[in-house]
This record gives sequence, structure tokens and C-alpha cells, in this order.
Amino acid sequence: MNELEWTTEMALGIPDIDASHRRLLLKLHEALFAQESEFALRFHALIEEFEHDIRAEEVMMEAMKFYDIKMHREQHARALQALHDAVPDILRGDFAKARKTLELFPKWLQFHSSTMDTLAALWFKLKKTDTTLEPDYQALHKKRASGIVRPRL
Repeated sequence: MNELEWTTEMALGIPDIDASHRRLLLKLHEALFAQESEFALRFHALIEEFEHDIRAEEVMMEAMKFYDIKMHREQHARALQALHDAVPDILRGDFAKARKTLELFPKWLQFHSSTMDTLAALWFKLKKTDTTLEPDYQALHKKRASGIVRPRL
């Protein structure tokens, strides 16, 4: 299986999270295969998409009082930190660390999705929590997409 291609096996059955993960894989693919002239832009777009993805998950976990939210957030923070750690090198024009991070990211995403996200999805279903994004969060996403605001982590 190509780790950069969305497959039905990756689906968690939570439409908003599944859609977010598909967008994240697309941004990852765009960054990983970007030409040197577009690499920094694509890498930053991936970080922004990932920040949005994890914030959406965390909003839902907060709403349903997910029992293991702390560990889930720690995994998000570690992965996000790995991406941010590569930014100073990118700003100097050195893309080697960032490209290596991108090569490892699909493995992390696959592991995280098959463990932490699957557990959260089961919790959603057991709690029968509404798994659609809150209307206020959807409005925030639209503003973020237009460049007006960025979600806080």
C-alpha cells in the first residue's frame, strides 16, 4: 500500500476526520514531491493543514470528554514539533531535514490513525457523540482558509 494514497482501510467512519485526513495526505504528497522552488510554500501549507486537522480532532475529543485526550494531544504535539523543527533549515535554504521528516511522516500518520484515532473513533461511536464539526468551528475553518485567522493550538 502506498502510504500517501487514501484507502478505504484508512477510514475511521467519522466523515469530518476522514475528510481531514484525506486533505492532509494530499498536502503531504504536494510537499514531498515539490520542486525546490515550491518546497517551502508546500511544507508550510502542510503544517497549516496539520494544525487544522489536529485542532478539529481535539475539539471533538473535548466535546465528547475523551478519556485519553492527553496522550492523543502529546502525539499530535510531537509530530507537529518535528515539522516545526525543520523550518529554520528551510529558511536557510537547506531542505534535507525537512524532506527526511516528510519521508517519515506517513509512517507516523498511519500508526497514529490506526491506534489513537481508531480508539477515539470507537469512543465517539460508543458515546454516540455528534461528530460533525461545531458550526462555530466550521466558520473558523472558512476564515482560516481565506487567511483571516489561524486556529490556536
